[in-house]
Amino acid sequence: MKDEALERELDKLAGKVFQDKTLNVTSLDFTSKVMSQIEVARNRSITTYVPLISRKVWGILGLGLLCVFLFSFLMEDSIEVGMWYDNIELPEFQFPDILDRLPTMFLSDTLVYGILAFTLFLYVQIFVLKKYLDERP
Repeated sequence: MKDEALERELDKLAGKVFQDKTLNVTSLDFTSKVMSQIEVARNRSITTYVPLISRKVWGILGLGLLCVFLFSFLMEDSIEVGMWYDNIELPEFQFPDILDRLPTMFLSDTLVYGILAFTLFLYVQIFVLKKYLDERP
Protein backbone atom coordinates (compact mmCIF):
# COMPACT_ATOMS: atom_id res chain seq x y z
CA MET A 1 0.00 0.00 0.00
CA LYS A 2 2.73 2.41 0.93
CA ASP A 3 4.67 1.42 -2.17
CA GLU A 4 1.74 2.17 -4.46
CA ALA A 5 1.18 5.59 -2.89
CA LEU A 6 4.89 6.36 -3.15
CA GLU A 7 4.92 5.29 -6.78
CA ARG A 8 1.94 7.54 -7.59
CA GLU A 9 3.63 10.50 -5.93
CA LEU A 10 6.85 9.87 -7.84
CA ASP A 11 4.88 9.47 -11.06
CA LYS A 12 3.12 12.82 -10.50
CA LEU A 13 6.45 14.50 -9.71
CA ALA A 14 8.07 13.03 -12.83
CA GLY A 15 5.08 14.15 -14.90
CA LYS A 16 5.45 17.74 -13.64
CA VAL A 17 9.19 17.77 -14.33
CA PHE A 18 8.77 16.44 -17.87
CA GLN A 19 5.85 18.74 -18.56
CA ASP A 20 7.99 21.81 -17.92
CA LYS A 21 10.83 20.60 -20.11
CA THR A 22 10.56 20.75 -23.87
CA LEU A 23 12.28 18.40 -26.23
CA ASN A 24 15.35 19.69 -27.99
CA VAL A 25 14.71 19.48 -31.70
CA THR A 26 17.51 19.98 -34.16
CA SER A 27 17.15 22.42 -37.00
CA LEU A 28 16.31 21.20 -40.47
CA ASP A 29 19.76 21.98 -41.88
CA PHE A 30 21.66 20.36 -38.99
CA THR A 31 23.08 17.56 -41.13
CA SER A 32 24.25 19.91 -43.86
CA LYS A 33 25.96 22.17 -41.30
CA VAL A 34 27.78 19.22 -39.72
CA MET A 35 28.84 17.84 -43.10
CA SER A 36 30.15 21.24 -44.20
CA GLN A 37 32.27 21.43 -41.05
CA ILE A 38 33.60 17.93 -41.76
CA GLU A 39 34.53 18.93 -45.32
CA VAL A 40 36.35 22.02 -44.05
CA ALA A 41 38.25 19.94 -41.50
CA ARG A 42 39.13 17.32 -44.13
CA ASN A 43 40.46 19.93 -46.57
CA ARG A 44 42.62 21.57 -43.91
CA SER A 45 46.10 20.07 -43.68
CA ILE A 46 46.71 18.84 -40.18
CA THR A 47 50.49 18.65 -40.16
CA THR A 48 52.91 20.00 -42.66
CA TYR A 49 56.41 18.60 -42.74
CA VAL A 50 58.99 21.29 -42.21
CA PRO A 51 62.59 20.10 -42.01
CA LEU A 52 64.56 21.11 -38.96
CA ILE A 53 67.51 22.21 -41.07
CA SER A 54 66.60 23.79 -44.40
CA ARG A 55 68.26 22.99 -47.72
CA LYS A 56 70.00 26.35 -47.76
CA VAL A 57 71.65 25.68 -44.39
CA TRP A 58 72.67 22.15 -45.48
CA GLY A 59 74.23 23.68 -48.62
CA ILE A 60 76.16 26.24 -46.59
CA LEU A 61 77.39 23.55 -44.15
CA GLY A 62 78.43 21.26 -47.01
CA LEU A 63 80.23 24.06 -48.82
CA GLY A 64 82.04 25.07 -45.62
CA LEU A 65 83.11 21.47 -44.95
CA LEU A 66 84.29 21.09 -48.53
CA CYS A 67 86.32 24.31 -48.21
CA VAL A 68 87.98 23.09 -44.99
CA PHE A 69 88.96 19.76 -46.59
CA LEU A 70 90.22 21.40 -49.78
CA PHE A 71 92.19 23.94 -47.77
CA SER A 72 93.85 21.29 -45.63
CA PHE A 73 94.78 19.10 -48.63
CA LEU A 74 95.89 21.84 -51.01
CA MET A 75 97.93 23.77 -48.46
CA GLU A 76 99.67 20.73 -46.97
CA ASP A 77 103.07 21.62 -48.48
CA SER A 78 103.04 25.16 -47.19
CA ILE A 79 105.02 25.53 -43.97
CA GLU A 80 103.10 28.46 -42.56
CA VAL A 81 99.70 26.88 -42.96
CA GLY A 82 100.72 23.34 -42.09
CA MET A 83 102.18 24.28 -38.74
CA TRP A 84 98.92 24.93 -36.93
CA TYR A 85 97.51 21.43 -37.25
CA ASP A 86 100.83 19.62 -36.90
CA ASN A 87 101.08 20.81 -33.30
CA ILE A 88 97.71 19.38 -32.26
CA GLU A 89 98.15 16.16 -30.32
CA LEU A 90 95.07 13.97 -30.29
CA PRO A 91 94.89 11.22 -27.67
CA GLU A 92 94.92 7.70 -29.01
CA PHE A 93 91.62 5.94 -28.52
CA GLN A 94 91.63 2.18 -28.15
CA PHE A 95 88.56 0.02 -28.12
CA PRO A 96 88.39 -2.42 -25.21
CA ASP A 97 89.11 -6.00 -26.17
CA ILE A 98 85.63 -7.42 -25.70
CA LEU A 99 86.34 -10.40 -27.96
CA ASP A 100 89.07 -11.56 -25.58
CA ARG A 101 86.65 -11.54 -22.65
CA LEU A 102 83.73 -13.29 -24.39
CA PRO A 103 84.83 -16.88 -23.68
CA THR A 104 85.06 -16.10 -19.95
CA MET A 105 81.57 -14.56 -19.73
CA PHE A 106 78.87 -16.86 -18.38
CA LEU A 107 75.28 -16.42 -19.57
CA SER A 108 72.57 -18.57 -18.07
CA ASP A 109 70.20 -20.43 -20.35
CA THR A 110 67.28 -18.37 -19.07
CA LEU A 111 69.04 -15.14 -20.04
CA VAL A 112 69.87 -16.45 -23.51
CA TYR A 113 66.26 -17.58 -24.04
CA GLY A 114 65.02 -14.20 -22.82
CA ILE A 115 67.30 -12.33 -25.19
CA LEU A 116 66.24 -14.53 -28.10
CA ALA A 117 62.53 -14.10 -27.28
CA PHE A 118 62.93 -10.34 -26.90
CA THR A 119 64.69 -10.14 -30.27
CA LEU A 120 62.03 -12.28 -31.95
CA PHE A 121 59.17 -10.21 -30.52
CA LEU A 122 60.94 -6.99 -31.46
CA TYR A 123 61.22 -8.07 -35.09
CA VAL A 124 57.60 -9.24 -35.15
CA GLN A 125 56.48 -5.90 -33.74
CA ILE A 126 58.52 -4.01 -36.33
CA PHE A 127 56.95 -5.95 -39.20
CA VAL A 128 53.42 -5.61 -37.78
CA LEU A 129 53.82 -1.86 -37.24
CA LYS A 130 55.30 -1.41 -40.71
CA LYS A 131 52.37 -3.24 -42.27
CA TYR A 132 49.91 -1.15 -40.21
CA LEU A 133 51.58 2.13 -41.15
CA ASP A 134 51.77 1.16 -44.84
CA GLU A 135 48.04 0.40 -44.95
CA ARG A 136 47.07 3.73 -43.40
CA PRO A 137 45.74 6.31 -45.87
